[in-house]
Amino acid sequence: MPFGGTTPRVSATFSRMVTLRRDRLPAALDAWWEAGEKAGSVRVHRRLQLQPPEGDAGAGWRMQGRVRRLTTLHWIPVVVELWPMYDQFTMMTMTPQRPVLTSKRYFRLGHAVLDRLWQELASRSDPAAPVAPGRPRGGA
Repeated sequence: MPFGGTTPRVSATFSRMVTLRRDRLPAALDAWWEAGEKAGSVRVHRRLQLQPPEGDAGAGWRMQGRVRRLTTLHWIPVVVELWPMYDQFTMMTMTPQRPVLTSKRYFRLGHAVLDRLWQELASRSDPAAPVAPGRPRGGA
C-alpha cells in the first residue's frame, strides 16, 4: 500500500471556483446579508447557518457557521471562505472545524448548501444573469 501502509483520507473540505464577479461581490455579499439576516445569522438551504462575513475585497471574506447533518442535534462547525480570484471568478471553500465522517450523504449535503449559497450571491450580484449551478462530482 502507498503512503506507508495507510490509505489516504478523503478531504472533508469543499472547494470550488464559481462565477461571481470580483467587482460585484462586495455589494452582493452586503445585499445577501441584509436580506437574510435574522438574529445575527443567515440560514442557507435550511442546513447551513452563517455568522456575519468578515474581511474585504483584497483578502476575501470568512464566515463562521455550522452545517446540520441529520437532525437539529447534529451540527458541525464550519468556516466558509470567499476569495475573488479573477475578474469573473471567486474561490469558495467550506471547511469543517472538527473531524467528520466523509460519506456520500455528507458530500451531497455540502455541495447542496454551497450551490444554494452561490445561487443566492449570484442573484444579488447580477439579477439579470441566469445561474446554472453545476457541481463537481466526487469529494471536494
